[in-house]
Amino acid sequence: MFSLAIEGTDQVVAARKEESLLDACLTQGVPLPYNCRSGECGECLARLVNGKVRELPGADPAIYSDEMRRDGLILTCMCYPETDIVVNVPLRATSQPQIQHFDAVIERVTWFGERTAQVTMRCPTPIDFRSGQYFEWFAPGTSSARSYSASNLPGSTQLEFLVRIYPGGKVSSLLQRHELAAGDIVSLRGPFGSYVFNPDDPGSAIFVAGGTGLAPIKSIVESALASETSRQLILFYGARNKQELGCAEKLQQWAGQYPQLQFIPVLSEEPENSDWTGRRGTVVDAMKSELGEQFGAQAYLCGPPPMVDLATAVLERSGLSPADIYCDKFVPALSSEV
Repeated sequence: MFSLAIEGTDQVVAARKEESLLDACLTQGVPLPYNCRSGECGECLARLVNGKVRELPGADPAIYSDEMRRDGLILTCMCYPETDIVVNVPLRATSQPQIQHFDAVIERVTWFGERTAQVTMRCPTPIDFRSGQYFEWFAPGTSSARSYSASNLPGSTQLEFLVRIYPGGKVSSLLQRHELAAGDIVSLRGPFGSYVFNPDDPGSAIFVAGGTGLAPIKSIVESALASETSRQLILFYGARNKQELGCAEKLQQWAGQYPQLQFIPVLSEEPENSDWTGRRGTVVDAMKSELGEQFGAQAYLCGPPPMVDLATAVLERSGLSPADIYCDKFVPALSSEV
């Protein structure tokens, strides 16, 4: 066990060698900045003032370069202590919900086509999280944690998740074979993430989601509507077909109830002879035709990296500042266990 101190503050936490510097701080209530926890966003960048760390491979070289390493900068999500550590990093001013480790019971698994499963769990106590945050699953039969965003309102004993089914994926296979089903227990840890929304901010809010990237977006939109926000909410959602679109049924209902919400679903592989009369193609194509100038707006994107990158470019051409575009790229686990 080592000590981890934040230079310029009185914050000192215990750091285990098998736990990242970031997780050691978050678990003990020290609000380090972060988002992805996987070396892809760069938000947890800190300066190593004293001590020695072990860095895991896999950080995005476009975010974290060898030059930054030589300059003494580290990503706290990718570094593990080998001695006592002192880092210099600006702490977040806003507090986050306490990270918990608890067991939840699967109530039901609902399928929307062959690629999307909604997993509803019951927790022992109401769970505090912010809409847009995610939880780690430690499912039976898996060797490491998997991260899934909650898709429902915070504060209840129920958690809902959308799971993308990947060929050969460990969690995917368990769900497909019904070896992870109603009545089974899953250990959860969280919440994590800073992908959150302020209903009182000025300007419109544009949401872009693809596939199971809808999960955090749905939670954010539901919370915004519950807060009676006056902001205009525009949601573009891309799915393959009508079956997959079933996971967005509540959003379609809310769009009919709340005048501030505009919901634009887009299907990319719906059969031509179906009764679908909505938009076809990609969600980015729909954005190009629907979005005019959007100066002063904010955008929240979640889905596959290619979609996020293309949608970001469209938003910037519509007048959004890069600082007002918040992205969460959904990628499968690096191993075969997804």
